[in-house]
Amino acid sequence: MKKLPILLLAAVFALCSCSKSYQELVNEKVEQYKKDGKIILNKSDDPTGKEHYIVFADAKQQTIGVDTLGEEAQIINIQKLKKRHLMVPDCQDYEPFTTISPYTYGYTKLRITKNGEFEDNDGGGLWNIKCYKNKYLIISRNNENYKSWSLLFFQIPSKIFSIGGDVNIPDSSDGKLRITLTSYEAFFGIIYKSWVSSTYHFTFDNNGNIIAQDDYVNYEGINIPITAFGDPEKLKPYIERITINL
Repeated sequence: MKKLPILLLAAVFALCSCSKSYQELVNEKVEQYKKDGKIILNKSDDPTGKEHYIVFADAKQQTIGVDTLGEEAQIINIQKLKKRHLMVPDCQDYEPFTTISPYTYGYTKLRITKNGEFEDNDGGGLWNIKCYKNKYLIISRNNENYKSWSLLFFQIPSKIFSIGGDVNIPDSSDGKLRITLTSYEAFFGIIYKSWVSSTYHFTFDNNGNIIAQDDYVNYEGINIPITAFGDPEKLKPYIERITINL
């Protein structure tokens, strides 16, 4: 019976030492990565050891690394990422509804500078970056009249999602990305062609899965169900309501 308390104490000590060693390993590897010329984008700081990761950039190789202290780090070459657009499709294209373009649009034109900044391949303007844990990278730039965003989920290392225009991605503590997309579609009234704004909301979890989305697209107060997209007969009454006041 005396062995039981001793075994329990040994187990508690092992857990504590394991928790401490994880953070020590993270700190040691961070210093080693820095010596090797890597730029640290994010790292865990968890004394319990439940989270243990390092996210780094390599300007020489043009890569992003995600190290969770496993056998080897995940390496992502940013210049081989294929672009997919996030969008509100035009209802008058009569295509089924989707927020993620089914087509790729070439490769990203980003590069990592020696200072760990992100810029256009042609040496153009710098981008802001924000790394959420070891889950994703938000790359953004706000000009006076235009916003551009790119989302790189480390669980989907072959693609980068790009968004342009009037987009809102508020900060969140849970890592979920609650996105508001606003787009404009041309409708033809009796006399004039007018641009009508459309708004749509959806949410990514931190691994890049869409976990919530609106059932409709709002066209300045007129809600078109996403199930109507791609069906001219279902869309007809909604389009008539939009155009009647143009």
